[in-house]
Amino acid sequence: MAATRKSIRRIMIGSLALIALLGMAALAHAKMMPYVEPLDGDWGGIDDPFVLDDPHFAAFYGRLDSSSDVDAIAMTFNEPAEAMRSDLVVPVCGDRFVNFYPSMALIGPGLDRPDDLAALPFDLPAEFGAIIMESQRPTGTVARPISDEWQLFEQLNANYEAMVFEADIPQAGEYMLVIWDAGKQRGAYTLITGAVHPTGDVFPGEREFNTRFALIRSGAWIGQYCEIEK
Repeated sequence: MAATRKSIRRIMIGSLALIALLGMAALAHAKMMPYVEPLDGDWGGIDDPFVLDDPHFAAFYGRLDSSSDVDAIAMTFNEPAEAMRSDLVVPVCGDRFVNFYPSMALIGPGLDRPDDLAALPFDLPAEFGAIIMESQRPTGTVARPISDEWQLFEQLNANYEAMVFEADIPQAGEYMLVIWDAGKQRGAYTLITGAVHPTGDVFPGEREFNTRFALIRSGAWIGQYCEIEK
């Protein structure tokens, strides 16, 4: 578990450093595109997902804002893809996420359909299969670290084992990565995934890019005040 957290920390630090570099260089040549869930809006569920036209490498900074919130991110594949990796991590936000253990599923055509769909908080369309990754909650009582300030890239929640999996995309079509919390807790997450490098046409423009980066760098994307109350 410790090795996994170190690996994820390197990925997260690398992605932030890359984003910072892009803010000063050729933005249209980004290797990974950041997306932030609007603070006054919501990425919808499987009936109204956040949609990308292609599966480019991206970091999604999102939130589950209510007990019933389900976030879905859709990507259209023009051809099969091998071993697409997805990493889901939870930031430290004072003591606010101590019970937040989000789960994730990849759903889409050509995937095996699980015999037991009880873990999914939505009805899986008949034409879709799914790979379900349920969060591993600790046994017994284990204290999570509480930071005096928000430190996403230095201190990940020790009791949330970063969820990492690779999956083959078996055919062309639309696939979704879906995130929810079975315990119906609110919280924030970062999802890093994708299969191809982004092209210039996905770049949002310097002003929008800088707005996203400011939300990420400041921690405002979390949507909650994260410092410890003295």
